Amino acid sequence: MDYGKLIVTRPGAAEQRAALRIGSFTIGSDAANNVTLSDAAVSAYHARIICTPNSCSVSDLGSQSGTFVNMVRLQPHTPQPLRHHDQLKIGPFTLRYHAAGIAETATPPPTPSVDKPTATAQPATRQGSQPPSQATPRAGVQEQQHVILPPDIAAQLSFASGGGNGGDRTARLLRGNRGPRRMMPGERQLKYSADDYLALLPPIYHDDPFLSRYLLIFKSILDPIERMIGQVDLYFDPRIAPEQLLPWLATWVDLVLNEKWPLERRRELIGYAATLYRWRGTRRGLSDYLRIYTGTRPRIVEPGQERNGEAKLSDHTFAVYIEVADPAQLDRDLIERIIEAEKPAHAAYTLQIGKNG
Repeated sequence: MDYGKLIVTRPGAAEQRAALRIGSFTIGSDAANNVTLSDAAVSAYHARIICTPNSCSVSDLGSQSGTFVNMVRLQPHTPQPLRHHDQLKIGPFTLRYHAAGIAETATPPPTPSVDKPTATAQPATRQGSQPPSQATPRAGVQEQQHVILPPDIAAQLSFASGGGNGGDRTARLLRGNRGPRRMMPGERQLKYSADDYLALLPPIYHDDPFLSRYLLIFKSILDPIERMIGQVDLYFDPRIAPEQLLPWLATWVDLVLNEKWPLERRRELIGYAATLYRWRGTRRGLSDYLRIYTGTRPRIVEPGQERNGEAKLSDHTFAVYIEVADPAQLDRDLIERIIEAEKPAHAAYTLQIGKNG
């Protein structure tokens, strides 16, 4: 159903016309808009017109150059009701609103000059400068408020436009399904938690409370699955994966976790396992492995590196010194198994665990 039209003009260009229908109607320089105005002064999503069975209103979407109605700049995101022959100024374009149900032969009121913004069209009407036969546009607009529709469709449209509940819900209507487009700042935020499901439906259903509750049944089932799929990479990160998954992740790097290890040490070991394999059998590899378990880097001494007072080491023997705040918290047998697994096969070792400080 036609809810009026916009007549778009620009100096030196042909006149264009765009029919308005119920719902949201966007204007801007982006090709996804209902009306595309190609000019550097026009923002990608410049303005929006919302039509209900009762009326149409226009809002500026926070544009840089502004949206003017009868030479008055609109406040961003503040709906302004449109009247027959109201003129919108967007950059170099002039858009004249023609209400539905009014013959197009009606002569528009005088357009105020840019240089004389005080001479507006509305005062001229009030002063009776127009013939009575042309002072009828508002009557025509009132007539189109009583469009005869089937009862079921009329009831849905009335609810969608906020009729009967005293709330200004017209500014929250979404545009129709014209295909994929980017959501813009100030786009409608649906009041129900099933908004993303409702947004896939035609605008007439967006404020149906029963449909919203009905869709919540499916949302409650699918949302946890969607969240899990959307965050599946987190399950493969040993630093934040659930503890129950750590033994499974350890098998990816050929590890068998010892449950005696603190949780944080097990996480670090899985994450560092690939690096440890590259340095296995070396001093660095053993040092890194023991640091992960004990939380402190050990001192590994080879023959010829002994300090004063330390026993001399024989060939193919090394010493491991570990100093921690509480030696009783460490499992000596576990440390010895780590050393046995990481040291060169031909080498022997001695282990000394003491208290630091």
